[in-house]
This record gives sequence, C-alpha cells and structure tokens, in this order.
Amino acid sequence: MPKFYFKVTFSDLGEIACQEVSGLDVETQVIEYRHGNSKQFSTIKMPSIKKYSNITLKKGVFKDDKKFWQWFNKIQMNTFDRETITISLLDEKGEPAMA
Repeated sequence: MPKFYFKVTFSDLGEIACQEVSGLDVETQVIEYRHGNSKQFSTIKMPSIKKYSNITLKKGVFKDDKKFWQWFNKIQMNTFDRETITISLLDEKGEPAMA
C-alpha cells in the first residue's frame, strides 16, 4: 500500500477518513503467583487486567460534518456519550484490508 488510508466509523456519528492512526496496542498486566503448598520456591506468572492505550487520529478529513464537532464539544463540557468505533485500514481501491 503506497500510503495509509483509514476509515473510522462511529456508531451514531457516521464515518470519517484519516491518514494516520496511532495507539492501537494492548498491554496485559502480569500477576506473580505461588501456591502455598508448592514445592518450588519460584513464582509463576499469570495474565491479569488488560490495559488499552489512547487512540490518536491525525490528518482527518470530514468536510461539512457538524456531528463530529458537536460530539467533541460535549466532551469539553464533561457530558459525553460513549461511541463504538471501528477503524479500518483501506487498500488502493478503498476496500477494507484490515479492521
């Protein structure tokens, strides 16, 4: 793919296009655990809570779209609505290559 092209679809707001998306990673915290009656003195590592990073959208294009800005202004007023967001990486034809 010569240049990245993303489509970001919001559940109620519609969709926007952007060129750069960062923060698509997940970190799983680790718990070290040892049985009380274990004959080994070492601990075992077990997966714990998942931690998601913040997603940043850059170089977005949304001409004449007031719904996105109205939603953004609600965040500034500390009264926001949660949105389900799907981020799709598009190929040269505009078809989703990965979501």
